Amino acid sequence: MPAWPAAGHPYRARYFPLVAGQHETEEVAITVTIGGSIALIVIGAILKWGVTWQSKNFNLQSIGLILMIAGVIGLGISVAFMIARRRDRAGAQVYEERRYTEPPA
Repeated sequence: MPAWPAAGHPYRARYFPLVAGQHETEEVAITVTIGGSIALIVIGAILKWGVTWQSKNFNLQSIGLILMIAGVIGLGISVAFMIARRRDRAGAQVYEERRYTEPPA
């Protein structure tokens, strides 16, 4: 195990803050979900069209197709959640109030 500096791993503050707000954790979750879905699609495509080895017990082409379908469904769900979250943030209004202690000159 490497010995990190006293502050911890140099990337921890950027990717995994110790005191994380909801915004940071949501962005990481979306990225992981989209990346995982794309990985399922790629692995499924490799199993379906790239592997020529045949087994007597199971069909690799069917497993590849199942992985691709799961990846497409996961990608659709993650994009739908991302659009819904951005739509909620777009409607935020900013209210500014200024208080003066001295009358204007």
